[in-house]
Amino acid sequence: MPGCRTTGTIARMKSADCPSASLSVVIVLYYSPENLLQRTLDSLRKAAAAARASGHLDELTVYLVNNTPTPDYRERIRERVGQWQWQREIPIIYDEPASNLGFGAGNNSVMPLLDSEYHLILNPDVELEEATLTRGLARLASEPGIVLLSPWASGSGGEQEFLC
Repeated sequence: MPGCRTTGTIARMKSADCPSASLSVVIVLYYSPENLLQRTLDSLRKAAAAARASGHLDELTVYLVNNTPTPDYRERIRERVGQWQWQREIPIIYDEPASNLGFGAGNNSVMPLLDSEYHLILNPDVELEEATLTRGLARLASEPGIVLLSPWASGSGGEQEFLC
């Protein structure tokens, strides 16, 4: 984009003078419950729609890395990916590594493929609130010194969960 500068980090790849961003999301699976993955993707879709409507999001691509080694689980996930009707608005790039090298390696495997301004590592059991992406992208755009955000997370009972 003209007028944009990159800062060379994973979480921040553009500056505040470019309010509408591209975002990549990686989700690494390992025997992840399919119903929770569906809820994660549904919440991501709603949050992306809100961020687009607010002018903070332009493009979104999801990278789904399936580290689960069993053929039946892989087949079920492949079928689900093929059935998701909203892939025109949010493309999903699906990968099945030959072996499970772990969560970190699964996330890192998509790094050479990225050309987005921002990148989100999302667990397959997380449900985003509708305004999550809007707030996060707005914060990153408004404060160029921020290169990484971590959300406030709560359990099903509303209690705070500490992510790191």
